[in-house]
Formats: sequence, structure tokens, C-alpha cells
Amino acid sequence: MSVSRWQLCALVVIGVVVGSDPDRDKAGVFAQQRGSTIVTRVFTGSDGEAHAEAMEMKVTPRPGPQGRYSEASETLKVAGLQMRRWAPGYVNDWHPVSQREYTIGVSGRSEIEVAGGQKVLVEAGRVVLFEDLTGKGHIVRTIGAEDCVTLHVNLDNQ
Repeated sequence: MSVSRWQLCALVVIGVVVGSDPDRDKAGVFAQQRGSTIVTRVFTGSDGEAHAEAMEMKVTPRPGPQGRYSEASETLKVAGLQMRRWAPGYVNDWHPVSQREYTIGVSGRSEIEVAGGQKVLVEAGRVVLFEDLTGKGHIVRTIGAEDCVTLHVNLDNQ
């Protein structure tokens, strides 16, 4: 079976975002103080405007092979997965999302603007949970001279 470049990128990004490397802990002991996985949540406030906040992704330690451990978030049902490439200078003016989705930066840079001019930088590895389904929404702009590539994971809202 042949795997396309996009499929390979999607698998690599998903592995980086939701998995961990058990070889990072050579002694096989799960460190007490692991770094948090922070997700930026974009949501519609009571004022009808989009706002952004940092939230910690909840993970649970899981035993692995040879006494090593990893961490895993809850399993989410997804409705679809799509890679997108945004050209330099791209601007998508004010808009809400049509369904809840995680967006993960793969390469290049973009920014998301929400109410009050607050801007969130999206670059490789950055995870954003979009939940601004109503109201004015947000703006997306590419930053810099290279394409911005993002992975979009549409959540199943059932």
C-alpha cells in the first residue's frame, strides 16, 4: 500500500500531538512532573465574540511495554481529517467554524485573531481547539514568506 506525503504528514503530526515516546524515559520510571500539553481553545463568549484561552489537555498515565509508561488523552470520535495549505498573504476574514475541530500546525506560520485584537500564533506543533460555532468568529492569516500547512481534525458532535 502506498502512503501519500499528506497521509504521512498527518500520521506524524497525530503521533507528535497525542502520543509520547517511551524511550524518552530510559530508566522506565514515569517522571512525576511531566510537561503539560497546552491547547488553545477558541470559543464564542456571551458577548457573541470569539475569545482564546489556554487550557491543559487532560492525559492519563498508561503502562507500556517493559515497564515504561506513556500518557494518553481521552479518545475522541472524529468526523473527518483534512490537510490544508495556505499561501503567503492568505487572509480568511471574520468567520465562525461550522463544527468543532482541532487544528494542528504542521509547517509555516499563521495567526488567529479574536475579539479585542488578541492574536494567537500557530506554528508547527501548536494545537488549537475551535469551538466558535456562532457569532462573529475569528480571522486567520498566514505569516511570513512560506506556505502554512495545517491538519484539521473535525470532531464528531454526537
